[in-house]
Amino acid sequence: MSRIWVGRARSAFGSLTAIRQMALPTKVYHYDLMGGKRNGRPGGGIVGRRLDCPEGAARYLCRTIGHSPVEHLSVIYLCPDNAVLGEEIYSDQSAAQVTVVLRQIVKCALGLNAQRLVFGHNHPSGDPEPSRDDVHLTGLAWRTCRAIEITMLDHIVVAGDRWVSMLRRGMM
Repeated sequence: MSRIWVGRARSAFGSLTAIRQMALPTKVYHYDLMGGKRNGRPGGGIVGRRLDCPEGAARYLCRTIGHSPVEHLSVIYLCPDNAVLGEEIYSDQSAAQVTVVLRQIVKCALGLNAQRLVFGHNHPSGDPEPSRDDVHLTGLAWRTCRAIEITMLDHIVVAGDRWVSMLRRGMM
């Protein structure tokens, strides 16, 4: 089984060395799996809820990261019935873009036994239209998830209260 996973990871990333050399984000916020708490403080509140449509995920993302002046990447981990197992928010406040760490996302997904993911990120500029980099990231993330048999349901870009589903736009 591990040889199959290694082969799939190599095909998704190009090499295992590329996976090891990915930079780590400056901040990662982990959501407690039992109480929807962020770093031990009340917050989050999404754990255990079901996300059955892009609108529900988009409303949540608009509320949590949509108005932030810093770019964030939110990864929501789901079980087969779309109940939320947990969420991580990656943030790099020293750069204009979020440092994406697919290795950490894969590690968390496997640790939670998540079978589905929803990616979401914000555009502090106020325009939710996906950029070329967003499309590239989505393709890489989708191939990586597919290689380890995890379904990437959507990548939602939010800006304020506006949002775009990359799935609905046919960008996945």
